[in-house]
Amino acid sequence: MDKKLDELLNIKKKGEASIEKKKNFTELLSKEFSKQGINENTVTMLDKGFSFEGAKAIVLHINTLQNREKVNAINALFKTKTFKNNNKGIAFKFLISILAELMSAFDSDNKEIIRTIIVVIPKNIKNKEGKEFGDINITIKKYFIQILNPKTKIPKFKQLDIDYEVISQFEKIFTKAVSEIKNPTKSEKQVIENVLKSLNAKAEPDTKITEKKKQPETNNKKKNKKTVLHKKNENQTIKKDEVDNHKITELENKVKELQSIIEMSKDENKIISDKLHSMSKELEESKKYNEELMHRCNTLQNDLKKHMDILNIFEKNAQNSQKELLNSIASKLKCEYIDFKSAKNMPMTVDLGENLRDQINTIFQLLEKNGISVKEKEGSKEKEIVKK
Repeated sequence: MDKKLDELLNIKKKGEASIEKKKNFTELLSKEFSKQGINENTVTMLDKGFSFEGAKAIVLHINTLQNREKVNAINALFKTKTFKNNNKGIAFKFLISILAELMSAFDSDNKEIIRTIIVVIPKNIKNKEGKEFGDINITIKKYFIQILNPKTKIPKFKQLDIDYEVISQFEKIFTKAVSEIKNPTKSEKQVIENVLKSLNAKAEPDTKITEKKKQPETNNKKKNKKTVLHKKNENQTIKKDEVDNHKITELENKVKELQSIIEMSKDENKIISDKLHSMSKELEESKKYNEELMHRCNTLQNDLKKHMDILNIFEKNAQNSQKELLNSIASKLKCEYIDFKSAKNMPMTVDLGENLRDQINTIFQLLEKNGISVKEKEGSKEKEIVKK
């Protein structure tokens, strides 16, 4: 584990920690997910770390993965003991918080993960005895509504290809929870309204019904004042107005959808540009590191060449010295050789033997002076044999 991450995990009063420390924790935990993956060890860090930051770290990690890997990562999260035990609704808190983070920076590649989380959420609002946790409204307020920005464009749940029954279950949980929230702020009310619209497209008021109710009243007041022909013209005008209103409503809805798509595209482009910026930084760092390695390699090659040149010089000097030594010995032995050659065919006498012995002794002395010793070492086996 990273030392800085360990230090942040062991801070006692995490609620009083600075924004910078929380941000560092999120980034370091996300890197730890990339190293180890989502497992028992890293999920323990989630529970032990800062509130909300764990969900951010998971979403940061998930956004670096490919589609299939994303699903595998979220499934690995569900398989951990922390999520299976769901003590004090910890699994529900993290699920609802992760969902909020995914909605805040919506990426179309995360559709399958969002579907998976929404399917699992209803199963995690109950304890082991099958009773719902009593603080669901507080959890949804703290870990979902307060994370979302009122200006965030939440995608329609129908656009995420989620089954109606699944949406309906989540809608019931959410609607019940927000109805129990006391004195919500203006921004919280806006977020709640945005989520409800996203869950159910029919949540908006139907202007057609209102118009139809108003029109008959107007027609009844003027009933006795107009002719049959005038009534027909009026009916035609009403129908035309209804058609125009219908078209206007359709166009407004289309404009809203396009605006929503544009906003989502902007968010996606921002995420992509951030990724590209991060990758370009990593590439620059890699280039610099490679350049340093190449420089070091060239320096070592130059040093090796210098050492090899020095060794070659020493070797040549040694060879020359050896040749000079041999030539010197040869020139000194030349006289001795001439004497030996002249005495080679002479009959052996005592005087000649003495001379030859002196001559051999002279030769050995000469060799010894030039570093070639033929004397026996003290304690050798040969000498020991001679003594015996």
